[in-house]
Amino acid sequence: MKDRKCFLDIFSSTLCTLGEETFFSSKRFREHLFTTGMIIHGPCLSDPDGTCEVAYSFRCKEWITSAQPWIYRPRSTWPDNKLVMSIVQNGVLLVPIGNKHSPNENLEWRISFSIAEKQLIYSFSHTQLLCYALLKIILTDIIKPKHGDLICSYFLKTIMFWLSEESCPSEWKPESIIFCFLKCLRRLTYCIENKTCLHYFIPDYNLFEDRFADDQQVTLLNTMRRIYISPWNAIFNTSTFQEYRLDSRNAHEIKLTASALPCISYFGSHFHNATSSFFNLLDFNPMKRALTCCINFPDKTFRKYAISTISNRCIQSHIKFIRNNKSFYKQNHFVLGTVKIALSSNVLGSWLLFASYLYQCKRFKECIYIINYCLSECTPDKIPCYSIGSHFSLKEHTVFDKMQRRVGLIDTCKNLLIQDVVFYHPFILVPTELTRLSRFLNMIRIPSVVYCHVLLFLCFHPLRDDRGKLTALRELQLTIRKRYCIREDVISA
Repeated sequence: MKDRKCFLDIFSSTLCTLGEETFFSSKRFREHLFTTGMIIHGPCLSDPDGTCEVAYSFRCKEWITSAQPWIYRPRSTWPDNKLVMSIVQNGVLLVPIGNKHSPNENLEWRISFSIAEKQLIYSFSHTQLLCYALLKIILTDIIKPKHGDLICSYFLKTIMFWLSEESCPSEWKPESIIFCFLKCLRRLTYCIENKTCLHYFIPDYNLFEDRFADDQQVTLLNTMRRIYISPWNAIFNTSTFQEYRLDSRNAHEIKLTASALPCISYFGSHFHNATSSFFNLLDFNPMKRALTCCINFPDKTFRKYAISTISNRCIQSHIKFIRNNKSFYKQNHFVLGTVKIALSSNVLGSWLLFASYLYQCKRFKECIYIINYCLSECTPDKIPCYSIGSHFSLKEHTVFDKMQRRVGLIDTCKNLLIQDVVFYHPFILVPTELTRLSRFLNMIRIPSVVYCHVLLFLCFHPLRDDRGKLTALRELQLTIRKRYCIREDVISA
């Protein structure tokens, strides 16, 4: 009886008449619950220190009409029908806060999908939760100090829901964490760029409508682009990770370990993408600038790896097929020296670039000799490591980590990895017969073992070796059919 009387007191004190209609006022409801020492913060009551917040609400057991399309709209496989029905049965909440731009703000109540959102998050995979956590770290430690409350965690949650619904759950794997996280960053940047972030349950409502002015949008986009260019550098320098590292040093039993394999894949792809236009500029020496950046790496081993990666790029930027003997000798000397440096990061890719150079010089027998050596190195115990989206198994992580601890990063990459052959604009080393291949960011990527058989076929043709051509063609067909040394996540052209 006492609880019922208390409720009736609250109900009667919060009634508000407007014209001929009577409403349950959200403002009066908050004020009625207000006690000395508490602060009203939106729909919540909090203590002066902000350490505790309480939000009172009413539950609506019916699924609201404006969110009905969410139940039946087309989606991949997430959330599944069972989860959707469970969410609908739990209904929604009504919290005491109105739209600040509405003339009836004091009367309105906000529809909250917090119960539904909690169920959706509980269905996330570990990789989805990690991506969400990393986004929140970026928000708290990078975006908020610079831009205040322009972006809030609810927007990040909304973006995660949309991406999860649009993609297959199998894409959110631990070995794809880099790819998935970059996808989240791209979507957030896209939403800011277009000032559009649609509510997950009611897409007619744009969360970014009138959220920020044009100048705020520009500065926010600049911040997002800087983060995307070097996301791990940004994250590892946040106060959250710095505190974690400090705690890990103080607590000897805590140890953060991971294979460097995805980082190698990420570095190669990120470097190729970042320099796709960088090396085409004519107003400075790109080789000097790139090398200067790498020399400043604190880790000696990784510095050597980075310089080796740049060498693969520079081989293709400084070649001109001049028939003058003196110039040709100097060019051969440059190519051989650069290939030697490049072998520290991508053995097969570097040798095959050199083989392409020999093919362009019409030195077909030498080219075949190098290709056969490369094919002998394409053994089943090697790990194909191609792009930023490469997926690695636990066994591959373990093998790479053990070998790296035993012989070091450079020798592990040289002896264990099979990487792409990457050609860059203006594609001087690409055989004329392959210049029509599809390109992405001024690059042509070909799996090494596939390129070996293709180049063998091309070499046998001018030598008039029909048997060699037929063998190379059969081996190429078998390689593609069996996907020999080709990752399952690499899509054939």
